Amino acid sequence: MNHSVSDSLERIRNWLKANAPHVVSYFKPGATDGQIVAIEASMGISLPADLRELLSIHNGGAESGILPSSDGFDMMGFSPLNVEEIEYNYNMLKKLVNDGEFDGRTSDAEEGIRNDWWNASWIPFAGNGGGDYQCIDLNPTDEGTVGQIIGAWHDDSERQLIATSLKDYLCKLADSLESGEYQYDEEYGVVPVDD
Repeated sequence: MNHSVSDSLERIRNWLKANAPHVVSYFKPGATDGQIVAIEASMGISLPADLRELLSIHNGGAESGILPSSDGFDMMGFSPLNVEEIEYNYNMLKKLVNDGEFDGRTSDAEEGIRNDWWNASWIPFAGNGGGDYQCIDLNPTDEGTVGQIIGAWHDDSERQLIATSLKDYLCKLADSLESGEYQYDEEYGVVPVDD
């Protein structure tokens, strides 16, 4: 997959223009370099290049639900978080880890993902408004890939591997939208087409 983040976002926007035109207005203008550097300093980490590119193009997506759920039971779509939301959620969850909130709790993680309930090396970049996140995993197991995309749920132990990188995730989503695998639902966002 050689498509850039910007190419995939353009394809996703084009699909939305044709299938849910009002949703295109949910995309926010890009974050500045200064905003991105500031949250990196607050979080104490460097954001991966593909997340920096996404944020520089669109700084969040206001309840758009454009990223489909990886959970077969809860179909609520995910919306890209803006820099302030990423910073807030990352620091809040890291504090819970540091305070021992998740001590003794493990997850049912797919191969390549650590079986922590929450890991301070997971960067939430999208949320569904219910405390569930899609994250960039900077500390996978030996079988995983640094920068892989995972699904993490607040009330479920499942941790799903969604894609090997944000760039690949967005490209696969654009491919799936264009091939008719998804539709836009006003309540849930992007969901699989019913068979």
